[in-house]
Amino acid sequence: MNQFGVLRLEGDNAEQIEVCDLVDGRHGHLVAGMQALHAEHFPTYVTETAGIAIDASRPSARYGLMVHQWLVTIDGQPAALQIMDSNLVRGIGVARFTAIGGSHRRTRIGGHRLSAWLTTLASDTLVSDVGSNALGLVGEVEEFDEGAITFWLSLGHRLLPIPHAERGERSQPEARAQDHAQGTTWDDLVLQTEQLIEGDPRLRPSALMWVPAAGVDADALQQHVCEAGSAAWLLDEYALDAFHPLVVATVGDQANLSSPDRNRDAAGIALP
Repeated sequence: MNQFGVLRLEGDNAEQIEVCDLVDGRHGHLVAGMQALHAEHFPTYVTETAGIAIDASRPSARYGLMVHQWLVTIDGQPAALQIMDSNLVRGIGVARFTAIGGSHRRTRIGGHRLSAWLTTLASDTLVSDVGSNALGLVGEVEEFDEGAITFWLSLGHRLLPIPHAERGERSQPEARAQDHAQGTTWDDLVLQTEQLIEGDPRLRPSALMWVPAAGVDADALQQHVCEAGSAAWLLDEYALDAFHPLVVATVGDQANLSSPDRNRDAAGIALP
């Protein structure tokens, strides 16, 4: 990828492929297309769809993070996206969103499916951002989506043996506003690990999957990655309290590290 955050290459069937990192105020003309693709694949994540434009206007380098928003166009049309934060504090790549348009899922680059190629791009970028401390990418998959889990396992991901949950329907903006009006906060939700299986619409079971960075001893590092990956999501992404039962059960000594802040620049100054 060049200094302008652009990579141009040719697919195995002569497709003209361009990958642009929508950060640092670059590629503003592509933001709407990326938002449309995100909304198509993640229709309930309206806040995150809007946030693409905000992050596109801000520096990639944040306080403890490097933010990346890759839009892939094929023959000039938006085809895929990957949004990933390199968490410099924990050495983890937080794979926040990945989506590939249905007609492009068979696209291959150098013999590799586009999904696998994007995973390699994110892994290599994490190593570039973090250096020798890079542990790999960690992403969330719905726990009962066996098809998705099987697919990602086929691409070299590992299923981490640790309880995890992501925000469900009650976490969306309208529901959060309603809960706030009623005096309900995340601390009131009592997200006990034994309650993760079913019952609370504000929380849904999720699995954490890990793509080890090249050259790491995955077996030896797995427990550390369980803790660092959980902390990257529960503490840094969802801002749960460090004393929350789920956090205590999963993050270990990672709770002692200061969380990154995507709303501050690399020097810790609040962004507009």
